[in-house]
Parts: sequence; structure tokens; C-alpha cells
Amino acid sequence: MVLCLLCDFVLYAIGAILTVAILYNVLSFDRSKINPGGKYVLITGCDSGFGLATAQSLSRLGINVIATVLDPNGDGAKQLSSIGVKCIQCDVTKDEDAQRCLTETKTILREHGLWALINNAGVCLMTEIEVTPPQIAQAMVNVNFGGVVRMTQTFLKLVRKARGRVVIVSSMSAHFPAPLMGIYAGTKAGVSSFSFNLREEMKKFGVKVTTVEPLAFNTELVKRQKSLLENNLDKIDPEVRNDYTPKYFERQMRILNHISNSKDQWLLNNSLDDVIEAITRGVVDANPPAIIKVGFGATLFHYYCVLTPTLLISYLGTALTPLKKNNLDKDKVD
Repeated sequence: MVLCLLCDFVLYAIGAILTVAILYNVLSFDRSKINPGGKYVLITGCDSGFGLATAQSLSRLGINVIATVLDPNGDGAKQLSSIGVKCIQCDVTKDEDAQRCLTETKTILREHGLWALINNAGVCLMTEIEVTPPQIAQAMVNVNFGGVVRMTQTFLKLVRKARGRVVIVSSMSAHFPAPLMGIYAGTKAGVSSFSFNLREEMKKFGVKVTTVEPLAFNTELVKRQKSLLENNLDKIDPEVRNDYTPKYFERQMRILNHISNSKDQWLLNNSLDDVIEAITRGVVDANPPAIIKVGFGATLFHYYCVLTPTLLISYLGTALTPLKKNNLDKDKVD
């Protein structure tokens, strides 16, 4: 009897929370736009993927886009330069690069402020935590989290001058045990928390902060996962590599090959349009949302993670994990 009452209470509580969330979204729905023409926006990580596509899209809206790239002679930089986007070489992990980028940006802006900073740069290697080479793990922390902090601290003064926006690209993986993405997800959890605090701190200056959290999009970074692992296998601790067995890595290679070449919309979103639209909303909406979750089932998945007990979320993570204990068995073959 007590158990039944407890279950009823939990169900009613979930229903009440969902009702409040829906009403809040409906009542706070405001899609009025500002006129973005002539405003200046800085986007990090524009060599490919979300950064490149967003820079191209915002440029078509008449926005003056400043794009940071790692390779100023790469295809991404060439595509952007051909449409009038100003490209600045910048490694977001280096203080000297950030300061040089700030100096060049000030020259471009002249008396103008910076309407929006879009923190997009990110790196990822899809491996479990123990088998991730330390150099790659550190790179993910330095770029995905450290780069966001560094570029935000460097450019906030210009954004405050314009009473503009900061848009930060995080990930839905920040909220659940995503298979093969432990370190990446950890950095994105840090980014989402950082964004939450920055949002509160910037309210007094009239600066709006939007966090964009994509779920499973097929970017160039995803397509390169198999080759990235192949190029970094020799950097894994030999003792760890031996414990995990060749069979484990053979299966991981097959999984990454499947992901890299997948056209399955249930596995990956192959169009980046929804992410570009979400980032654009952070730039041009008069009152942009604090958080935008993007991708097939992203919002539903979010509520599942928020409302479901940790034990069940862990069970789902285990069920989705493609590399299980029997993949370590030296005597068994798939």
C-alpha cells in the first residue's frame, strides 16, 4: 500500500514538473528578432563543422563575421575568405594567440563593440577513459573547457561594451554516461556549468548567455574518429593496451568505422541546420533562450535524464555501451 502511494506521488510529481516546464516554455516564448545587419560576431573553431557552417550562415545575414581557425591556409579558411569573412589564426589553448586575436579584433571593430562571442572550438576522441592517451585527454580539457574560459575572459570586455551575447556550444553528453565519451562529456559538463554561472554574472551588464547542446550530429570530427584512434593507438599505455586485448580495439575500430560512415538518422543527425539555427537564435533573438537542446529526441532525452533515478540512467548507459566485458576475453571471438 505504501509502495503504491509512493509510486503515485512520484508520477504526480513528474507530471507536475512537466506541466510547469511546458507552461514556462509557452509563456516565455518570444521569437522577436533584432536587426543583425552590420553587427560584429566572433566565432571560434571555424575550420570545419558547426563553426564553419555558422560563419557562412551568419555572413549571409549581413553580419560581420570574424572567424578563428587553426589553419589559415586550410579549406575552411579559404571558403570563408571567399565570402568576405575575416579569418584569424588562433589556438584557443594559448594565451598569446588569444591576446593577438583580441588585438586584431579591436582593429577590425574600431569604435564598435563585439555583439556576440560564439565559443564553438572543440576536439574529441571517442574512447573509454582509461584507454585515452594522456596527451589527447589533456587536449580535450584544454580546448573544450580551457579554451572557452580563455576566450570568454579575453573578449567579454568587448561584448559588455555592446551589451551583446555569448553563445557557448556544449553537448547533451554532459548530462548522461555517454558511451566512449567519458572525458569529452566531462569537459562539456564543465562548459555547461560555466555557462550557467556566466549567465547569472552577466545579467547586471545586460549581456545574454545561451548554451547550445547538440545531440549526436555527424560533423567532420565524428567522421574522423576511426583514423584519430588509429593514429593514437601507440600513445596508449602498453600495459593498459595489453589488458584491454587486441579484440577490444578491433571491435572499437569496427564501431568507429560504423559511426564515421553512418547515414542512419536514428544514430546521427546528418544535417547541421538545426544547430546552426540554434546558434543563430542566440545571436539574433531579442530574448534568446538560456539553453537550446538540439537533435532528434534531445528535449525528451533531457527530461529523461533529469527525472529518472541515477540507477536507471546508469543501466541505460550500460545497455548502450558497445564495448562490454566479453570484449576483453582473450579466448572468445565475436
